[in-house]
Amino acid sequence: MFWHIFKSKLKEISRNKSSIGWNLVFPIMLATAFYIGFGNTIKGTESISTVSVAVVEESEGYFTDMLENISEEKEDLLNITYAENYDQAGNLLQNGKVDGIYIINGEDIRLEVTESDIHSTVLSSILKSYINYRGIIEDIIEEETHLLMAGEISREEFDEKIDSLTAYFEDDTAVIEPYAFKENPISPYMSYFFALVAMACLYGSWLSSDIISGIAPTGSEQGKRLGVSPVSKFTIILASSLAGLIVQGICNLLLVFFIEYVLGFTFGTNLLYILLAVLGASLTGITSGVLIGAIFAGKESITTGVALAYSMTCSFLSGLMVGNMKAVIEQNASIINRINPAALLTEALYSAGTYGIGKDYYVSVLILFVESLVFMIIAGILLRRRDYDYV
Repeated sequence: MFWHIFKSKLKEISRNKSSIGWNLVFPIMLATAFYIGFGNTIKGTESISTVSVAVVEESEGYFTDMLENISEEKEDLLNITYAENYDQAGNLLQNGKVDGIYIINGEDIRLEVTESDIHSTVLSSILKSYINYRGIIEDIIEEETHLLMAGEISREEFDEKIDSLTAYFEDDTAVIEPYAFKENPISPYMSYFFALVAMACLYGSWLSSDIISGIAPTGSEQGKRLGVSPVSKFTIILASSLAGLIVQGICNLLLVFFIEYVLGFTFGTNLLYILLAVLGASLTGITSGVLIGAIFAGKESITTGVALAYSMTCSFLSGLMVGNMKAVIEQNASIINRINPAALLTEALYSAGTYGIGKDYYVSVLILFVESLVFMIIAGILLRRRDYDYV
């Protein structure tokens, strides 16, 4: 019975022109619009050349020493220009002679850039790493100070520990190595295409929410027949969801191939990794739709509206409409980026194309599959406990 339901649903979904239009044709049209809008800006991958930065030093700090070490030991990475004041540095930035400005006032450091590219990312990574390591070392110093005051360590041991921490802190390798970019990372403008693929994956929520509504006895005549059939609801849901996943997965894979081979915008890594991440997001889209359908079973207009709101909200927060939206969310409510399926997919694709396959990629993809499992479990519980009376 499982395979009979699966084949029937597969035929039903594949013959639905509306579903195919929204899940395949519409994303391809948007991708083409992006191609026309961005042109060759995205096609050329940016190799990392020397990053030029202007430094306005209002008062000295360790950050200045660390920048000097980087500039001396890695001349091909960082070129520093010291400005007498902010206005002079601003002119250098506006004229394109530097990629950014560091304004240093002791341990209060600000970074200003005019555009988001690989060079600005390097400058931001240096500053973020400095702040992170500074916080760690300050905690260690505080702990060592308590030990000194309690008489558990000697003054000589304390001074030796502080000197070693200071030397490590000023070492450029402490902050540069964790941010090793690929030789030819992708263009930052590819984030719009990543968000587009994420949106297409979440469109599966429309598909599966309609499927669940059709299964509910209050939703259609077909649902009534399935409701009195001797087949378990779990079997019906699993078979229907699998059919939806196959159709949705094929649509999304065709979108990826269209972007990579027709438009010529590279994802920057082995396509097998891209397809794995897209499969995880497609599964999340389908299972989230199953959950929406389970919550609003039999109310087709509501399920469609909720699924639409869910997919578009997630896409907006991942940067589809506003390119830096995910960065804004990261600064103010980072937990949203950890649970938003669209943000997880864009993070997986961006990290794979920029840094290579690593921890960020695997964590993002794993969370997508875990979310899918959670959605299915909750939907199964809701549907199992729902009974209907027949007259």
